[in-house]
Amino acid sequence: MVFSNSLIKNAYARKGKKTNWTSSLRESSSSVAGGLWKIVKETPIEIALLASLGLSGGLFYGIKHESQRERKIPLAFSEYSQIVKDSEKKDKSVGAITSFYALDNDSRMKIFEAWNNSWKVTGGNQKREFAKELKRITDPEIKEFHYNLADLLSMMPRASDDALSKLQSFRLVLSGTQDLNSNLEDAWDDSHNDHYHTEFYTDTETYRDSQGNTRTRTVTRTRQVYDYTTHSYTFNYERGRMAGNVLGEMNGKLSRFEWLEILTMASRVNTQNEQAIKDSREQKEKENEYSKSEMREIAMTWNSSSVYNANQSTIVNSYNFISGQSLGYLDSLRTAHSDSYTTFSRSDSGPAEFQINERILGYGRKLESGLAEVLNGVYGSREDSLKLQKLIPEYIDASLYSGLEDESKKGTNPRKLQNEIMQIAREGYQRNFPKGLDVEGARAWYVALMTFGGLFVGGIAGLGLDRGINVLTERKYQLISNIS
Repeated sequence: MVFSNSLIKNAYARKGKKTNWTSSLRESSSSVAGGLWKIVKETPIEIALLASLGLSGGLFYGIKHESQRERKIPLAFSEYSQIVKDSEKKDKSVGAITSFYALDNDSRMKIFEAWNNSWKVTGGNQKREFAKELKRITDPEIKEFHYNLADLLSMMPRASDDALSKLQSFRLVLSGTQDLNSNLEDAWDDSHNDHYHTEFYTDTETYRDSQGNTRTRTVTRTRQVYDYTTHSYTFNYERGRMAGNVLGEMNGKLSRFEWLEILTMASRVNTQNEQAIKDSREQKEKENEYSKSEMREIAMTWNSSSVYNANQSTIVNSYNFISGQSLGYLDSLRTAHSDSYTTFSRSDSGPAEFQINERILGYGRKLESGLAEVLNGVYGSREDSLKLQKLIPEYIDASLYSGLEDESKKGTNPRKLQNEIMQIAREGYQRNFPKGLDVEGARAWYVALMTFGGLFVGGIAGLGLDRGINVLTERKYQLISNIS
């Protein structure tokens, strides 16, 4: 058993002795602490000082940088009301899939906007400010925009159901693909057994004799030399036949996969959206202000980054490849059989029948993953909207009205409710818009990176200073010696 932690390793080595585990760990801790203290005492003060300054500086910068990220989540609304207006002018209705992604994006952006605003009150209670913002955008009496957060969340279950209805072919194909992949995985089993022989050879070894002199001697050693590989391919005809049947059924129902809906984009970006985009990002110099095209590109992020659009090529290309290979796979079943042979190479492509099975399986896995990501996103958002409709009023009540500021009271903890609301908003956005805006917030790994980076730079600077002092000291003594 290998232990990377020296404290646990030492304690484990002592467990056969009379001392118990905790005392062993205590002894090991004392030993390590003693070693660290020795290093500290022997480290020149210049190195220790600058390393400490570097560490502190890196830690301070990392915390400050990530604190700003946490308090300013980038925003971009879909302009759904504009999309509706554009469609009405053309006497058309907005597509179900377009509606789902636009509304899902905007409901989460409303929460992020309330979060950003809650940090703007200097010296205020952030939890109370967040609750005030959420109350403002869920109050039916207050209508600053066409849709407030309460409207969006109440629309999401129906929008999700409509999208799932439109995605019926996705669900059917996913079911067939899962069945296909299961059979393809069991249709063939391959193993590759490498064979070696032992070879003896002589080598020259360097060693020190009892007098401390370096000498050489000839020694005999052994090594394993590769000979050949036995490749075995076992075919399960029953599972192969079942895979062929599934392929035939899928091809019969849908010979070619056509994309269901092109997500609609708004014809313009409204002033309020432009302001939200600017306010939630680092301020630019006046001469470098966002152009209209940049604003439009940011506002359309929900469209271009949606998991539906991101997976389009994977889904369409994978399905059409599998469909195109169905006849070839059925033909391969006539000649497929188990086989075993040797080659002088560790890698082997296998029989042609095995190869077509693996190619279809590779595309099948991509297809399954792509379809599942889209459908799971829709199901997930439906559940998210129902949870948020329950959590947000609870949070508002706990933070503003109930006076339950005691965070130890389970179930009424404002901090816990706040964290849950933000977690749902963030994770849901990342699930449905994986290539979208960076809404992650503070990152612990970045703080750690900056801290260790500062420690390293400070240590290097201290080492350089220490060497410089040593050089100057040596020259000083040489000059004094020469004068004497």
